[in-house]
Amino acid sequence: LGVGSVHEEFPIRSGKNCVWDKQEVHSDDACAELLLCPVDAVKFFEQARPESVSNEDWMKHQFALRSIVAELCCTADGSTLLETLLPLMDSIDILPQQTKKKKQQQRKAKIKTSSPTN
Repeated sequence: LGVGSVHEEFPIRSGKNCVWDKQEVHSDDACAELLLCPVDAVKFFEQARPESVSNEDWMKHQFALRSIVAELCCTADGSTLLETLLPLMDSIDILPQQTKKKKQQQRKAKIKTSSPTN
């Protein structure tokens, strides 16, 4: 991207207070190719789902990861955020496979019980 260094400021919690962590971050070309391939960038940063994380929180985490990757990649390649983000949404795995099957069975059972009988 041709950027030498960037001044970053992030809020962090210190007890009950918010403290701003401020630092100069220098560019590193080690992962520059990931800016041109958002799918690979998502794979690079994905992690295993912790058992204690709810389905809703895991979905939010996966969406946030893809949103940040898309924002960085579209800045690098000149595409729009939506053009970059939409293909990444297909890889979100919201529910474990076993839970997906249970939900499908529940929907089928609900359809059977809610349909009028003759």
